Amino acid sequence: MLEFSEWFAEWVAVLRDIANVAVAVAAVVALFYAYKGLTDWREELKATTRLEIARRIVSRARRFGKEMEATRTPFTFARESVDREKNIILPSNQNRILDSLPDIIRQTPPVAAFGAPRG
Repeated sequence: MLEFSEWFAEWVAVLRDIANVAVAVAAVVALFYAYKGLTDWREELKATTRLEIARRIVSRARRFGKEMEATRTPFTFARESVDREKNIILPSNQNRILDSLPDIIRQTPPVAAFGAPRG
């Protein structure tokens, strides 16, 4: 039979081995969570960058829409209007083009609609 000191020394060795295994498992778990945290942080940075780029694009698109509306709205020529005179003699195929303009104008949404959110 083992003496108490030998038995105690064996239990101390077993406990030391268990502690070493626990430290190794804790290190692996910490490494996993560190990797997961860094991966999540990288994805968040990508999403933040994409969001900032999207904001810039929307801002510039709205500014472009406002500029287009400002340049397009006040000026039209008599030949471009919907109720223009159809029998004007113009060179080459300009009559055909100008006759199709009213249909294009009716089908084209206002420029402000391009920047508006869709529902």
